[in-house]
Amino acid sequence: MKYLNQIQLIGYATEPKLTDVAHGKMGTFSVITKRYAGKNEAGDGTFLEDWHNCQTFGRMAENLKIRKGDFIYVSGELRTNKKDGVVYYNVHVDKLNILLKKVTDTEYHAEEDTEQEE
Repeated sequence: MKYLNQIQLIGYATEPKLTDVAHGKMGTFSVITKRYAGKNEAGDGTFLEDWHNCQTFGRMAENLKIRKGDFIYVSGELRTNKKDGVVYYNVHVDKLNILLKKVTDTEYHAEEDTEQEE
């Protein structure tokens, strides 16, 4: 019998945190996705946010180049951990692609200045 544990997410990243663990580095961040929740009284579509906790290890963690607000794609396995009777769900990431980098106001104005100089 074969099993499949695969998850794919596309959404916005939170600021990653890098920590030392027994076997190297661990990077943690969340991916925020949205799902349709129906229409409000005005007839506009409303959406709910889901926050997916993600973990990377080793070189992937050391080379984590995402920032809060980047639009990213991740794939990996859904893992569960139990601590003090509470079950925690995490995405163990094995692939990560930045689809769209968030541009800060400072970077945006720097790009404008560069374009004007040319």
